[in-house]
Amino acid sequence: MEIKTSVIGCGLMGSAIARALHRKGRYVSAFNRSPAPLKALHERGIATTTEIDVAIERADILIVVLSSYSAIRSVLDRAKEGALKGKLMLNLTSGNPSDAAEMDRTAGDLGMGYLDGSIWALPSMIGCDETVITVAGSARLWREAEPVVAQLGGSSFYAGERIESGNVLEACFPGSFFMTAQN
Repeated sequence: MEIKTSVIGCGLMGSAIARALHRKGRYVSAFNRSPAPLKALHERGIATTTEIDVAIERADILIVVLSSYSAIRSVLDRAKEGALKGKLMLNLTSGNPSDAAEMDRTAGDLGMGYLDGSIWALPSMIGCDETVITVAGSARLWREAEPVVAQLGGSSFYAGERIESGNVLEACFPGSFFMTAQN
């Protein structure tokens, strides 16, 4: 069975994710609150929408790439009651460990599975073998999302059950890069 995805948030990174999944032959829909970023995606043959309920309905997995966790809550609050039940959210929005834990609880309250992760790449690197995306949360949900994540970054990995792990690793990554770059 094909896993259908909707990318929620189509700035530079979200658009790169939608393009990479489409290029690899995966069904993908793209949602953005404003229509301007969707035009180029639509021209490539990607289904687009400014209606969150349409994006939710089109997908098994919602890949969320928004500016903040408060922006995620704002978008989710616009969804019809019950629309998110049974969906899986893979959140790739930057934040901190407490943001991840709070969003995990919110997703659970909405009847949704939740994974939290981080992207260790520039938008131009999405879909490449060397790109790393870390994902934390339920091992069962990771196995469900892994085929999609692998298409976005060939060096991606599961960071464990602790939902906060993706954000912790994201915070460590620039520091370790900076320290090695100084030598």
